[in-house]
Order: sequence, then structure tokens, then C-alpha cells
Amino acid sequence: ELAKIKLEVISDNKEINLVSFERSMLQDSDYNKLKNPGTHTIEISYEGLNTTLTIIVEDPNAYSVKVVYPNGNPVEGGVTVQWCTGSTCLLPVAVDNQGTAYNSIDDAEYYIHIDGLPAGYTYDPNAYTANKNNKKVTIDLINVNSTTGEGTVSNPIVVSEGAFVVNYDGAGQSNMKYYTFTPSVAGTYSIKSLAMDKLALNEIDPYIGFLGTETDMSKIDISGNVDSKVNINFNHKFNAEAGVTYTFIVFVSSATKFPAQFNIVITK
Repeated sequence: ELAKIKLEVISDNKEINLVSFERSMLQDSDYNKLKNPGTHTIEISYEGLNTTLTIIVEDPNAYSVKVVYPNGNPVEGGVTVQWCTGSTCLLPVAVDNQGTAYNSIDDAEYYIHIDGLPAGYTYDPNAYTANKNNKKVTIDLINVNSTTGEGTVSNPIVVSEGAFVVNYDGAGQSNMKYYTFTPSVAGTYSIKSLAMDKLALNEIDPYIGFLGTETDMSKIDISGNVDSKVNINFNHKFNAEAGVTYTFIVFVSSATKFPAQFNIVITK
């Protein structure tokens, strides 16, 4: 593959020549980089001149995870990836400057966790899996929005489309908080919790009650809560009109410890 590289050399008289790559143009340290999967920057020397190339080496049998921002651009480092199966997670692997981590591991059914997220972003920790038929995974980060309000019935927490962070100091309805959401565009929306459901350091079980435009608690809709034996997270879907304010309450049924923090995301 290296032999396919051509160098464009422009002489003083503007004559352009294509020069084929030769092993002698590379230092041993750069050459050895290319023996491992990943994104590598190497320096090529020719006739006393130097230039750099960025080369992506892919192992067709390796598992890979690419972490990208909402606009599709890759993160440039700082994030680590863990492939987990059963009750065990493998050692974390750092992403390169193209946002990709590679791991040559045995074929199995893996779920994927990432850590070291850039400030202001989160992801769905339960959404990504890999196996021998699906070795290359892309994880899309989600913007975390700011909120206002205290979470009381008179001063609810005002949220917007996207993700936001919630914190609870205790379990049960006595610690529930009120939230309001006013969409700018009509459509079908989903309110989903993103508590980690596998190998979580703090096992949090969130619960939602959707009031919509009602104020009578006896009419609250709890259909967004699923069987906690299968999935602890809630996912409430509803049809919304533009400019109408919808109210919902959330509390934590149980957690390993408090305070308990997790994310909620609203999507259309």
C-alpha cells in the first residue's frame, strides 16, 4: 500500500515530477507506527525536503468506535472507549485525533461505553452494541442544554429539545420534580431518560408521569415507563402542537446512592 504513494515534487523552474515512495524516506519510528491500526502522522524525507502525511491504518478484523459531534465532525481526543460483555468491560482504548478507537478483540456480543466526554455533550449509553457482523460503530454525541427553574409546581424546570442534566437527592414521589416543554414545531416528540442500564457505577431507576396540558394529577399518563426488569429507562411519546406548553414530572424510584444524576433527552 505504501508503494502506491506518489510525491509531487515541484522544481525551481516549476516543473512537476511524481516520485514513488521508497522505504528509505521513512524513519524507523514512523514506519513502526504503521504496523498498528489507527490514524498516524508520518514524516517523509526526499532530497533534503520534508513533508507529512496522515495515514489511517485499518485492521479489517478489528472492532472500532468513532465518536462524532452532532454536526458529524469527529472528536479530536480525550474520549476513551470500552467494549463490555456480560459483567466485564475490557480496558479502555483512547480515540485518536480522528475520533476513532480500534481494538483487536475476540468476536462476541459487546455493548459499548465511552468516557471523557467533551464538556456540554452526552450520549445514549444504552444504544450502541457490536458483534462480528457489526464491528464498526459510530457514536453520536448529543448537545446538553441549560435549564431554568427549581422543579416545583409553581416554578417548574423549563427544558428544550435536546438533552439536559437532572439531579435528585432522594427517591420516591416526595422528591419528584416538575418540568415544562414548549415545542416550536408541531410533531411527535419523545422524552427519554439516559440512565446507564449495564455496569453502572450508580444504578438509577427513573420514572416519568406525563400531565401534558392537564393539572389534575389523577389524569397523569405513566405509559412511558417500561418493565424495569428489561429496561430501567422511560420513553414517553406524545403528539405536540407548536407553542403549547406540556408538563411532566420525573422522580427516581431507586438508586445505589444519592445524589443521583442522569440525562434526559427530548427528540422529535
